[in-house]
Amino acid sequence: GFLRVITNIGYTGLVLSISKIFNFGIFLDQPQEYNIGSAKIFKDEDSAIVMHKSQADSVDVKNDKINDFDILVLGGVSKNKGTGDIIKVMKILNIKNLKLVHAGNIGNEKYYTKLIKRIKKLNLESQITFLGYVTEDEKEILYKKAKMFLYPSYEEGWSLAVMEAAFHG
Repeated sequence: GFLRVITNIGYTGLVLSISKIFNFGIFLDQPQEYNIGSAKIFKDEDSAIVMHKSQADSVDVKNDKINDFDILVLGGVSKNKGTGDIIKVMKILNIKNLKLVHAGNIGNEKYYTKLIKRIKKLNLESQITFLGYVTEDEKEILYKKAKMFLYPSYEEGWSLAVMEAAFHG
């Protein structure tokens, strides 16, 4: 799993760099159909093409649901996505003003409840926020506001979130 994640990250970075230099689209497998400021995704049978955003496209970065934060984690709440590791990392760092936002489907309610109990036990409630599902517009806002993107997943296919985060710097 580790080698696969490293390979995917390396491949994604290489493809993003080349596509930006030569200004061509990227084909993705099993995409969700959406239209956001960072990328426009068009369905084409079972694949999609990403077209880089023009400077004219912009999204209003105002949303009461999303407060000021440092680290963004985007993905479902589950063991194989490394969600439990996020809590360990925040405890080890022990930086009181460091705030992390996790956006993505809650999924397994039992696992989520266990994580919340651990967060409370470690006194990290003011530092870790789970938003649950977010819309594509909210996701765009999160990418723009984040100072850092954390992706602790143990297994991934294509990893669109890493590409989107890289696009936002």
